[in-house]
Amino acid sequence: RTPVQVEFPNDFRVKVVQAGNYTACAIDLSDDLWCWGTPTYIGNGDIESVRIPVRVPMPDNSKITSLNMRSNICVTTDTQKAYCWGENGNGELGLGYVQQYPSTYSWTPVLLPTPSGKYWTSVVPMSGRICAIANDGNGYCSGDNYNGNLGNETYDDSRTFKKMTVPNDESLTSIIGGYYFTC
Repeated sequence: RTPVQVEFPNDFRVKVVQAGNYTACAIDLSDDLWCWGTPTYIGNGDIESVRIPVRVPMPDNSKITSLNMRSNICVTTDTQKAYCWGENGNGELGLGYVQQYPSTYSWTPVLLPTPSGKYWTSVVPMSGRICAIANDGNGYCSGDNYNGNLGNETYDDSRTFKKMTVPNDESLTSIIGGYYFTC
C-alpha cells in the first residue's frame, strides 16, 4: 500500500517509467528497455512473472526513442522502426492475421509493418487496437474498430494498418485513445 523502490540490477538510473496492463517498463540512461511483471507483456520471451526488471532486447539491437504502454507495449527506435508486443487477438499488431494456438499474444517485440516508404514516428497501443503516426503526418490504425474508433470512416475491423480519415488531410502530431475513442 506504500510505494517501494524498484530493484533495478546494479542500481542503475532510468529516465522514463511507465505502467501498463500487469507490467511496468523503464528506459535507462543508455536508451535500453527494462520491464517487469506478467510474462506475456515483459517482452523477453520468458514464461514466468518477474519482479526485478529484465532487459528487453530489440531484434535489431536498436536503442529506444519512445515508449507507450496500455493494452500492449510499443516502442520506437533510433533505427526508425517500431516494435510492439502483447495482445494480437484483434489483429492490432497489423500483421494481417490474428495469432492462433497457443495464444493470441506476442511474447517478444514484433516489427510493425509500415506503409511503403514511411516509418512510424509515434505508436500508441489502445484497447484492442494500435494507432500510429507516419513520418508524413498521416495516422494509421489496426485492430478492433468498435464504434469506428480506427478513424477510417468504417466500422470494419482491420488486421492491417489503415489510413485514418482526417479533415482537410491535416498532419497529425500526436494520437491517444481509450476503450471507445481515438483522438
